[in-house]
Amino acid sequence: MKKISFVLIILAVLIIFSFYLARKSQRQKIIIPPPKTCTLSELLKDKESCLNNGGKWAKIGLSPKESCNIPTTDADKECFNQEDCEGACLAALSYTDRQKAMRGGVIKTKGKCTPWLITVGCQARVEKGQVSGILCVD
Repeated sequence: MKKISFVLIILAVLIIFSFYLARKSQRQKIIIPPPKTCTLSELLKDKESCLNNGGKWAKIGLSPKESCNIPTTDADKECFNQEDCEGACLAALSYTDRQKAMRGGVIKTKGKCTPWLITVGCQARVEKGQVSGILCVD
């Protein structure tokens, strides 16, 4: 009789424990994603907010739709990397240096920060104090 009672208690404990484990595995973990960070251009998607924040609302490059371009606060500042500027760090190259860069040559130079956040056209972008090609952005 004692053996049967002991076996029944062990079975009851095992059953309760298995239910506990089953419920624990069924619980869903709630994962809250971090807040989305917005870029300035995402915040200024309409003409009114663009103009109210000093932007220019127009077609930019080859894009068929109008969008917002924001003036930078560091325009014409000397730069050596893209990270030095709000917009882009561009070099004003001579014709000869531009041809060299277009053929993959490296030109050691400094640049100037652009006056607008978005700049289109074929540009000599400065990285680590040098231009190593011409990038065309439409």
